[in-house]
Amino acid sequence: GMHRVYNSAFMHMLKKEDNASYRYLIKNTLEFDAQILKRYVNFMNNPDEDTAIAQFGRGDKYFGAAALLATMPGLPMFGHGQIEGFTEKYGMEYRRAYRDESPDADLVARHEREIFPLVRRRHVFSGARHFAFYDFVTPEGWVDENVFAYSNRDGGERGLVIYNNAYSTTRGVVHTSTAVNEGSVEDKRLRRLPLAEALELDVEDTAYVIFLDARTGLEYLHHAPTLAERGLHVELHGYEYRALIDWRQVRDFDSSWGRLHAELAGRGVPSVDEAYLEMNLAALLDPFRKLVAPDTFALLSGKTLDEQDWQTVEDRLTVFLDAIRDKILLPGCRAEALLRARAEVTTLRELRERLTALNIEPGVLATLLEGMPESDFSLDYWRVPLAAALLRPIGLMAAPGSESLELPDSADTPAAPVPATRPVTPVFDVTATSAAWMREWFLTRQIARSFQEMGSDAWHADMDARLVRIAIAHDRDVAALGTEIWAPLLDHVFQDPDVRVFLMENRFGGHRYVNREQLQRLCAAFPLTLAANQLSRKSCPDISLLLEQCHDDLGILADAVADAGYDLDQAIEGLI
Repeated sequence: GMHRVYNSAFMHMLKKEDNASYRYLIKNTLEFDAQILKRYVNFMNNPDEDTAIAQFGRGDKYFGAAALLATMPGLPMFGHGQIEGFTEKYGMEYRRAYRDESPDADLVARHEREIFPLVRRRHVFSGARHFAFYDFVTPEGWVDENVFAYSNRDGGERGLVIYNNAYSTTRGVVHTSTAVNEGSVEDKRLRRLPLAEALELDVEDTAYVIFLDARTGLEYLHHAPTLAERGLHVELHGYEYRALIDWRQVRDFDSSWGRLHAELAGRGVPSVDEAYLEMNLAALLDPFRKLVAPDTFALLSGKTLDEQDWQTVEDRLTVFLDAIRDKILLPGCRAEALLRARAEVTTLRELRERLTALNIEPGVLATLLEGMPESDFSLDYWRVPLAAALLRPIGLMAAPGSESLELPDSADTPAAPVPATRPVTPVFDVTATSAAWMREWFLTRQIARSFQEMGSDAWHADMDARLVRIAIAHDRDVAALGTEIWAPLLDHVFQDPDVRVFLMENRFGGHRYVNREQLQRLCAAFPLTLAANQLSRKSCPDISLLLEQCHDDLGILADAVADAGYDLDQAIEGLI
């Protein structure tokens, strides 16, 4: 009379790696009545057994079994203390814990990263109506009994899980399911389902399928008819699993998805959609990668920047600006953009001397110069402002009436003198346009790759690249803190997705919390890039006053956030 059945075979057979026996049990159940699988309560420990940690360890074998627990039909049951990694066995008669144990933070974090997202998809995996169990066939033609492969779906959502419950590495193909009874217990009708049919995929010649590996966070692109014909080829290391979710399809009417499929060649990427857009932006991104290549920054940060070195950089910037012109179909103000970029780079190289020459309060000056190398033009320190200097003026390529601002390409062409710079229509925001293009065209990602090639780890390279765009997008907001109402300015800054990622924003209890070190780094970067921009353009009547005000305002902001325990919302509310 029980609606649920405790499935101890799940725990015992996976622990002992008696994989062939457990696969046999599942196949027999499917051939009898697949709906029985819905009644199983699967578990990795209970009060009568050793803890999950004692039986499966804390590594890949544990998480492979946990992935099965979260995605098999029926009901998953997590034991007391299992997620926290407790090692004390809790019997039914225990009134209290006898060991003083603390949760294993790394184990909990891995659960949050890998297992919890699968548990949130239980509606896809819990039923048995569309459940299909597969043989994993090796290149030699035999079935690897150590591999559990199965798919399920609910409505338009699909999932495919593949797990190697053995220490050895294996590779093979998932193509055809084992037999499943589509009739009744009395009148059996056994049928094997191809993978594409089990997942209900469109297999027209123009159809492509995209799916996400929940464990790695990478997306994959496959040609649907080829997947249907040949199956999914997978290589699995010991105790490795794949949880493939978020299946969706696209149609290729212009061969563009086919080109991306050929470029990726089975390789996973963080976002297939973004990879598709990057491919279509190749005419822009190819010259941009050359512009922000490590050797460009090496030239700009050399002990001397002679005319020949600058000409190399200018040539690369010119090619990129021309690519922008071809992209947006506007003539653009290329000459002014080149002049502004050179002026700001030159100012950066002379910044220490120029700041010292200004009438700035000693305390403020010391803060501005803090960390700035006195003689060595350190690339680690200068790459962010140098990148900002090169990219800040690219928005001029969309300036209204910019054709009248263009300088002749040839010195031999007779023409009336044209001013190097000319005021642009006030309503046009150059820096906002530059910052928007950096996000729209994935320029920040290319900068991060270049910074990583310079020797940075991926995280610091990404943070520095985001800081480049943040400095371009929000220098004006920071400069205006001294004269404008803070609320709209701070809202504009802290709602920026790049700022939120840079500050490692974390939401808890309806409030936003930020990282102390990242906030300090953000506040330290603005005066530097602001000084270089204003000094190069001479657009501020009193640069000393501006820098002092910027320094003081950012100090107030940083102190307010620190006093609020890095609760950003509380700090801003107090400031307003």
